[in-house]
Amino acid sequence: MAGVDSNGFTLKTYNEIIADMEARAKNEFGLDIDLSDTSPLSKFLRDIAQEMAVMWQVLEDVYYAAFIDFATGRTSTA
Repeated sequence: MAGVDSNGFTLKTYNEIIADMEARAKNEFGLDIDLSDTSPLSKFLRDIAQEMAVMWQVLEDVYYAAFIDFATGRTSTA
């Protein structure tokens, strides 16, 4: 499962996000919903999933920033 647990942070991948969104769409609209690559709903879900994948990447960066061994970026000179 993605998120934070006793083992640390687990990134939710784009493919996991798409799978979850498609499962949710099937649950909401029925198993016969058109989720082919050319369907409008599928295109919309993939656009949203791409943005969510970026968000998950930022969440991972924020989590690891708290650990000096993993932190990257600018340091204070004060």
